Amino acid sequence: MWWTTVYAMIISTSSEVAEYINKQIDKATGSSEGVVRTRSLECALLANSYMGYAVSYALADQSFPNNTKPKVERMINEMKQAFMNHVYNINWMDWETKRVTLEKCKEMISFVGYPDWLFEDGKLDEYYEDVEIRPDRFLVNMINIIISHNLKKMNSLRKIHKRDWYAEPIEVNAYNSFSDNAINVPMAILNFPMYNLGLEVLNYGSIGTILGHELTHGFDNMGRKHDKYGNTVQWWSNATIETFEKLTECFIKQYDNFTFEGLEEHVKGKATLAENLADNGGIHQAYSAYKSHSKKYGVEPTLPGFEDFTNDQLFFLAYGSIWCETISLEDLKDQIEYDEHSPNLVRVLGTLQNSEDFARAFHCPEGSYMNPRSKCKIW
Repeated sequence: MWWTTVYAMIISTSSEVAEYINKQIDKATGSSEGVVRTRSLECALLANSYMGYAVSYALADQSFPNNTKPKVERMINEMKQAFMNHVYNINWMDWETKRVTLEKCKEMISFVGYPDWLFEDGKLDEYYEDVEIRPDRFLVNMINIIISHNLKKMNSLRKIHKRDWYAEPIEVNAYNSFSDNAINVPMAILNFPMYNLGLEVLNYGSIGTILGHELTHGFDNMGRKHDKYGNTVQWWSNATIETFEKLTECFIKQYDNFTFEGLEEHVKGKATLAENLADNGGIHQAYSAYKSHSKKYGVEPTLPGFEDFTNDQLFFLAYGSIWCETISLEDLKDQIEYDEHSPNLVRVLGTLQNSEDFARAFHCPEGSYMNPRSKCKIW
């Protein structure tokens, strides 16, 4: 659309012109969502998008490889062990499929924080060596940066594929790269309120569930189609696939039933299936990993101000807290319509309804809203 081009050029105009353009676009589209971003914010967003490694270099803590990184990698290994223990015990998968599933989990690697080369002498300059920056030429600079950015992407297609970073360090997110059979955990997500929460039980309930979520993606309705090498092949038996698909129907029906006051729309259980499976599997792996961790290293002291809560309860409180949000009905409607994730409230309620560990921790009566007799479970 033509206004996409206009939006891209707004940064080069005055605030008065930008506000006028937004009003005209709102009239043309029937929307009232036009927001004039300040030039400083726009520049920051562009720098993050196209100069992510340079921004990461400026913000990164060089003690990360010796401090945070090994702790997170240990946590990932604990998640993998919890997942493999679960695979050993499930009864819906035949032994050969179990074997290859365990192999894929063992072969799954992780990229945590930022690439090792980021602080090697001259490597960052080498990465951006084809970018010419002129302090007085914003538009020319952006053209040069975007050309360099796109050329790197195109040149990567000509190279022999190797398992490498899928995300840039400044992204507040985590990913499972199916083609690499790898979990990506950028440094930006390894901060408060996702990590460094003081007690390990809180870390497991927050970032731990996200790590478990990404691990589980490798075995959800999409990840199961990629083998341990990232190839798109059938590596599960027909019988296991058939049983798996029957089990997913439980999740689809459960999430279809979530509605919101003031909205006609309900959550789309089928469209959000992969993320719902990852949420449910993720919290299960994280809780199991935490219990193993506490058995090995001992139970932590109580959290000041929360002495009435057990550590198991704190785990689930930490999980709920990372999905706290304030959202308008209009934005909620758009999320239900277009997002592959369930709304945050549903990500908490749907997952905890299926958790026997949660029901036991909070003594939820059997058959109550948060402890239904019929629960959905795969991973």
